Amino acid sequence: MQPFIENSIEHGFKSIDYGGILTISLREEANQLLIQIIDNGVGLQHQQAQTITPKKSLSKVIIQERLDVLFNRQEKKAWFEAGPNMDQQGWTARIHIPLIIV
Repeated sequence: MQPFIENSIEHGFKSIDYGGILTISLREEANQLLIQIIDNGVGLQHQQAQTITPKKSLSKVIIQERLDVLFNRQEKKAWFEAGPNMDQQGWTARIHIPLIIV
């Protein structure tokens, strides 16, 4: 969760002239823990503006590597998806982690 939250604050809210909202929710869905992080920052506008001087982010690679080490040795049980909110400003990240019941 930390890299997505940090990116929302550091990049999404950096240049806005309105109040930033960060929503974090956790729920069970199909034997998975679904963690959803939504912000109302600059989102796609910022991404399009950065196409002139793109910055390579390693956070997505690192997050997927962590999920693979912890949960995806035999089969893919954990993953994430992240991208701009199409109907509004901001960004959404969803992390899916299997529930382990002992």
